[in-house]
Order: sequence, then C-alpha cells, then structure tokens
Amino acid sequence: MDILIYIIEMTLVLFAIILHEMAHAYTSYFLGDPTPKLTGRLTPNPLKHIDVFGLICMALFRIGWAKPVMINSEYYKNRRVGTFLVALAGPLMNFALAIISLICIALMIKFLPYNNWTEVGLELLQYFAIINISLGLFNLIPIPPLDGSRIVGSFLSANAYIGYMKVERYGFYIVFGILALDRLLALFTGNETLFTQALIHVYNFLIEGILKIIL
Repeated sequence: MDILIYIIEMTLVLFAIILHEMAHAYTSYFLGDPTPKLTGRLTPNPLKHIDVFGLICMALFRIGWAKPVMINSEYYKNRRVGTFLVALAGPLMNFALAIISLICIALMIKFLPYNNWTEVGLELLQYFAIINISLGLFNLIPIPPLDGSRIVGSFLSANAYIGYMKVERYGFYIVFGILALDRLLALFTGNETLFTQALIHVYNFLIEGILKIIL
C-alpha cells in the first residue's frame, strides 16, 4: 500500500509540474508565439515535458522539474506585458490546482461518509494542494531562471534585464543555497523553515476560506 501511495504521489507531482509548463506554453501561444506549438509543448504527453534528471530527482528527493518551455517574446504585441503574463501563468496554474483540490476536500467532508477510502482521498488531495502551493511559491522566487525573475524582469529596462539575467547560469546554485541556509537556520532555531511557514500560511488561508464558504 505504501508503494502504491508513493507512486500516486509522484504521479501527482509530475501532473502538477506538467500543467505548470503547459500553462506557460499555452499563454505564450495565445499571445501569438508559435514556438510552444512547434516544439510540441501544447500536449499533456509527459514525454514532451519530462527532464530526465529532474524526474530522477523527483523520484529520489521529491523535488523535480520539467523541461523549460521555449518561447519567443518577439511575437508579443507588448513584449513586457506578454513576458509578465507568460511567467505568471505557471504559478497561477499551481495555485488554481491547489484551490480546486481544497474545494474537493471541503465537498468530501460535507457530503461523503468518513471511511478508509475517503481518508486516503483526503490525504492525496491535501498532498496535491500542498505540492501545488509549494511549486507556486518556489517559482515566484525572483532568481533566474525561476518564473519570479521573469516577472520582475518585465518591469526592468533592457540593460537592467540583461544584467539581471546574467545571474541565470548560477541561479539554481543560489536558490538551493538559500533553501539550504533556510533549513540550517530552522535547525538552529527549532522552527519551521521560512519557506514552510509561507506554505502553511497560504494553505491555511485558502482552506479556511473555502471551508467557511462550503461548510
């Protein structure tokens, strides 16, 4: 049973990551950029999105990623607005998926009898919500190549943007360094990491609001 739950959880993570990337792809495509379609990124087929190393990391450490979507902002009528919308689309997709999961939790609590099956369903929905909130928050970190950097970059001048994006080659090292420092600080203080605290606040805010509306 534990192995089955693990497989289901990893499938949910992969699903969340793929929909995140598809949100980028479709937004860019709708803004006039044919690149996502030409590179086959408008499909839910996981083979078009999977990054092998990211998949391995997901299986081993539950932290993974897909291939970044190739876009060409030259096709946008307004390059700044287009870049902003495409970058924001991924995190917004994850937050939307989290909200849908939490609504399903509230509906299950209200209408279904509690048993072993509903318990498993509630746990998986909660896991899916947490994964999506984590992905949304993580990608909003304003360090290249994460989506937050593209959002911030859409407000910068051309020269400032070029300078800002020079950090990209070191971006993941910086991000994981910050996360490691956050973890180390948590160990010393005995508190949750700042990232986990942010995750908990967002989760509680959403679930409390949804429960008040539905229940």
